[in-house]
Amino acid sequence: RSAESYIVLTFQSFLANQPLITMDRSEAERQIARMEDFILQEAKEKASEIATKADEEFNIEKLRIVEQEKNRLRAEFERREKQIEVRKRIAHSHEVNGNRLRVLQARDAIMHAIIEETKRRLGEVANNQGQYKTLLQDLILQGLYHIAEDKVIVKCRQSDVSIVQSVANDAASKYPKKCSITVDTNNFLPPAPSSGQAKSCLGGVLLSSSDGKISCNNTLDARVEVAASQQLPEIKIGLFGASASRAFTN
Repeated sequence: RSAESYIVLTFQSFLANQPLITMDRSEAERQIARMEDFILQEAKEKASEIATKADEEFNIEKLRIVEQEKNRLRAEFERREKQIEVRKRIAHSHEVNGNRLRVLQARDAIMHAIIEETKRRLGEVANNQGQYKTLLQDLILQGLYHIAEDKVIVKCRQSDVSIVQSVANDAASKYPKKCSITVDTNNFLPPAPSSGQAKSCLGGVLLSSSDGKISCNNTLDARVEVAASQQLPEIKIGLFGASASRAFTN
């Protein structure tokens, strides 16, 4: 209101300094009133224009800030969503790997139990003297073919020395070449398995050339290991089925 009064006083002062025009007092006051109304109207319109522009700029800035904050929140949400997805994938991968490892461990335990049971049953062959005697002769003959030497040393368990000595000549006679077999009576293979024993041998023989450069391990333990490694894929398929992700079995 003081601004409006200042404008009016300024205008009145301006009129006071102008040349006098013949006009009655009432007419002069009416002219001054019209000028005051005009100036006030102009001031109100200007103030309204300024206020409108300020509101528009405020709304524009407000919209910009709101949109900027929305974008920030959207980006933060997407970032956290990706982190959660990554954590889920990692947890799932760990769970799958853990389950796969437990399955493999269970399968290995089963395979180990099968091999141990095979060894146990094979070890019982030595209790049948007739069957074990034939087996030892075949193992010696097979070793002779492998070594292919005219002088061969045969090592066995101490408990099997007499049986090996009784079949050594028969095995040599079946070999197509002349061959001399010596049964080692000073160095023996470990004894049959028993509780609290570190090393053991199910039976069989260990053949070597006279100079020790060539050898053939034809013990029952070695035969089990060879058979297990060769038949392992077929055994696993028989027990657990074929793997859908495996292209080859050997």
